[in-house]
Amino acid sequence: MINNQHSKTMLVVVDPDRAGYNAIAAAAENDDTGVRFLASGQAALRLNPIAGTALWLISIELPDMTGFDLYEMLRERLEEGTAVCMVAATYRAEDELRACRAGATMYVCKPLEATWLEKWLFRRFTNPQTQRNPSDDHEHSELAETG
Repeated sequence: MINNQHSKTMLVVVDPDRAGYNAIAAAAENDDTGVRFLASGQAALRLNPIAGTALWLISIELPDMTGFDLYEMLRERLEEGTAVCMVAATYRAEDELRACRAGATMYVCKPLEATWLEKWLFRRFTNPQTQRNPSDDHEHSELAETG
């Protein structure tokens, strides 16, 4: 369970395909977690950056632009310290390198596991000075496929 004691949107998912986030969506429905699902880059750009959002999960493939283009447009509007994760349906080394060059916090592949995300968000909100890269957490190794 993701604890949302501050009633803030803690997670924004920008992806037209919610199937890769079923575990996260289920956890959010069960405990009124602050998760926003958006289906396009334009929808994300219309959303004012939400104070207290810990993590943006942005699909690299959006119907109206690439996730990399969206991240570039959002970068200056996000609060300092906001983590941005580029999400792919399948692993490609060139996409991982592009995410790294763009300054994304991490690059992962679907499906995402709710338990890893819950642990990371809990750490982030109980210790805001912690700016660890979630990919440093060995417990999430099931998230990214290596080819």
